[in-house]
Amino acid sequence: MKAIAIHPKDKFAGAIDTTFPVQEAGRAHQYVKENRNIGKVILTVGNSAP
Repeated sequence: MKAIAIHPKDKFAGAIDTTFPVQEAGRAHQYVKENRNIGKVILTVGNSAP
């Protein structure tokens, strides 16, 4: 994940619950709306998927 690589762990706040490709933003929104996440939900762009 490029976002993690850019921000060292000591500066990254919050636990990552799951990631979704940006093309699935609607599905990610529904996931959060249903309170299924415990940590952060990340939208990935391009080849930045884990």
